[in-house]
Amino acid sequence: MSDSISIPTQISFKEMLSHTFPGFFLAFSIFMGIDYLSPVNFTDWAMGSITGLISFAGFIIIMGTILGVIIDGIHHTFIEDDVFDNFEAVRILKMPINNQLELGCPTYHTILSRHFFLPRVGNKGAKDAIELENHLDEAYYRYSEFYSNIFISLVVFSIISPFYIFNTLNISWRISVAIGIVSFFTACICLICSYTSYKTYLQAQSSAICGFIKGTETNCELTKNPKGKCTIGCKASNEDATKGNIFESLSKGSYKILLFCMACLFSFMFILAFAYNPVNLEVRPTSINFSENITDNGSIKNPVGTLSLKNLGADLDKIAVAANGIEDRWLELSYVNDKGFIINERNKITVNDIATGEAIFLRIKLNSSIIDKKNTPQGSYAGSIDIDYRNKSQSIPVRIDLTKTNSKTLPPSQSGNGSKSSDK
Repeated sequence: MSDSISIPTQISFKEMLSHTFPGFFLAFSIFMGIDYLSPVNFTDWAMGSITGLISFAGFIIIMGTILGVIIDGIHHTFIEDDVFDNFEAVRILKMPINNQLELGCPTYHTILSRHFFLPRVGNKGAKDAIELENHLDEAYYRYSEFYSNIFISLVVFSIISPFYIFNTLNISWRISVAIGIVSFFTACICLICSYTSYKTYLQAQSSAICGFIKGTETNCELTKNPKGKCTIGCKASNEDATKGNIFESLSKGSYKILLFCMACLFSFMFILAFAYNPVNLEVRPTSINFSENITDNGSIKNPVGTLSLKNLGADLDKIAVAANGIEDRWLELSYVNDKGFIINERNKITVNDIATGEAIFLRIKLNSSIIDKKNTPQGSYAGSIDIDYRNKSQSIPVRIDLTKTNSKTLPPSQSGNGSKSSDK
């Protein structure tokens, strides 16, 4: 019965920690990259409805699970095998087990692993050995895997996040790059933590295996040296099975390549922060609604809306603003320029010179007085305010609700005002 219920435990917190969580983070980074490069705003789509949110969650879960396994393979292939294992401290920690393997099976010791000792560990053979292996794995090795895998995810995040944060979340470029740099330094710290956890795991592993062998092999058959004294094999082997292998030579230089790439990435991000300044204009609010009663001249109010245009990127010299989809002359656009003059136009206007960090306020007025009240039916009219600058554009939806109320149904005060206006 215990064997049957042990199967579901294969999907446990340790797998989620080392594979799933870093995979989710990488999947989210890829989503940010797709959203930035695509003309469609996937963030608004994902957060705008329950369906979009469920689809987004499904994407993160499916892709995160797959990517978690992929980045774990990258970690084992490059970071652990080609970087960590070539540090002197790791080589020393692996010497006891490697030399025990050489003494126990001289012919094939170069292709054997620590599992060679499983039958010899503990009082119950392989069962105790597997429990010990699982303990070391959960206590030390999973954390090393997590740190290395999250390092890979954070490096990707640090490259993509500045562009996404700047373009989608409308945060200034310097702050966006600063977030990327902080993420990159966090990734470097995680790599160091992974190396530290890996060394601790190897130390515990060597101590456990050599301790069991030292305690059980009293006749020294496994570890007898020419002088007849017991040893746990802490002396390095004179034989180098991979000597002269070009791939081994490349592997020994992998940590230098990794450090060089990380230095290049940091330099690239530093240049992004101070030498590159993309264009982005934050427009608020994201929509404008007008409501007007066009029964007669006394009922109109000529409502006014305001758009805030804040420059988050490089200096902008010309911003073209136009009302589209709305009847001609219904909307009046105006703003105050840097000289204090009011620039007033119908339907189209050009805003000049917005420096980085500055904002202007665009006044949008519904010219109700020029609407043909007799021939214009009541109802909703939809259009947009289109803003074009530096090969980029934004569209702000505009909705105009026109109503007509019979003067007989108006309250006495409003009815009197209306008739007075009409008399005039």
